[in-house]
Amino acid sequence: MPRLPHSLLLRAHKQSTLLPLVLQGTRDLPSAINELRWLTEHVQSLPSPPPCPRAFRKRLLHLCKRRSRAEPLQYILGSQPFGELDIKCRPGVLIPRPETEAYTTHLAELLIDGSLDEQLFSLFKRTSLGRGRRKALILRNELRILDVCSGSGCISLLLHTLLSKSNKFPNIKTLGLDISPKAVALADENLVFNISRGYLPALPRSKGGKMGSRLKGHKLLQYLKKQKVREEGVLGIDATAPIQFREHDIFTSLLRPPRDYNIIISNPPYISRSSFFSTTSHSVQKYEPRLALVPEASSYAGSERWIQRYMDCKAMRKGDAELAQDADIFYRQLLRIYDRSSSSILLMEVGDQEQAIRVIRLAVLKKHIGKTNRVEIWRDYPAQEAQPGEEQEVEVEGRVIPVNGAGKMRSVVLFRVKKEKMGVGKKQS
Repeated sequence: MPRLPHSLLLRAHKQSTLLPLVLQGTRDLPSAINELRWLTEHVQSLPSPPPCPRAFRKRLLHLCKRRSRAEPLQYILGSQPFGELDIKCRPGVLIPRPETEAYTTHLAELLIDGSLDEQLFSLFKRTSLGRGRRKALILRNELRILDVCSGSGCISLLLHTLLSKSNKFPNIKTLGLDISPKAVALADENLVFNISRGYLPALPRSKGGKMGSRLKGHKLLQYLKKQKVREEGVLGIDATAPIQFREHDIFTSLLRPPRDYNIIISNPPYISRSSFFSTTSHSVQKYEPRLALVPEASSYAGSERWIQRYMDCKAMRKGDAELAQDADIFYRQLLRIYDRSSSSILLMEVGDQEQAIRVIRLAVLKKHIGKTNRVEIWRDYPAQEAQPGEEQEVEVEGRVIPVNGAGKMRSVVLFRVKKEKMGVGKKQS
């Protein structure tokens, strides 16, 4: 990391003696000014604020020193805005990104305005559910969402919040899965926190007769932990809970049954081991969990053999070990889950254009997915107009894939459609 110019440090010191410390973490003066203001406001808003100016400055100095070591501001402040929610952040759990917020919000907008109604309601015609069950789901506008690698719960919570407020889907069931116990615990805290702030509906009456809606704070967290203990299926899922988080390794077993979910969304680990040190910032490398960023077989107990077999087979089939991208392990399994389900939409965050194309190639070459799905690429901000020079389509395996939005290519989205409509996205002769 390059040293800061002495002249820049002097300019910062003239404004505040604490600003040079923050500047060491931000590396640019405007950001440092904003962050010092936020740190000051944070100390002022503490439940037990410092009793005197000297104690106040000592507390603020401590936070500035933490920031000078490149510790993420979100870990210092303890939260990060995500849409209209406030997501708690803690070391050991990935910090929510604005690009993730953008595609989550865009997906919600498409669901609310009816753009995806045909895909959603055709789901029930493809499932093995009884006719009465299918009809009931359609009449109740029931929507089931599966968030794989849910982390802090930011995607699940924001998507659930936006859809609930629209009143179009009065019955939403959201399940978040993550291998990390820290992440699942924090997601539960974020659920409780945002219920207390009125952003999410209170929990319904449980089977035991207790009212989840009457519980708050620590008692509600204890209630959620007890609900996890009750074994209702392979994951201990509570069928009545509108939103819940569970610890699960998707490589050890697939969901049973996954076909109940209309939407599968995932921000999986997608950075290769080599790219982790060459492309990520010092702050990310030092403080954020590698488990949530780099897909390594050693990180998933009981999955090493499955992952290594996938890597070996892929390299052997292609005849080139370089094509066995360790960064793409999760997409292979996500597509496997999607293929075995009757879900209507699969949204997967990716790292860049090269990875987006590799993931699309994996999808379209998979027989049952390639023939029945429309594929799109969403950029960082999919609701915005493309900027000059940004491609609006790419060709993958003979199919023309539309690219929506502005910024870097950020997610690959699959929409299951009827076979007679598969002309969309095909290369024109």
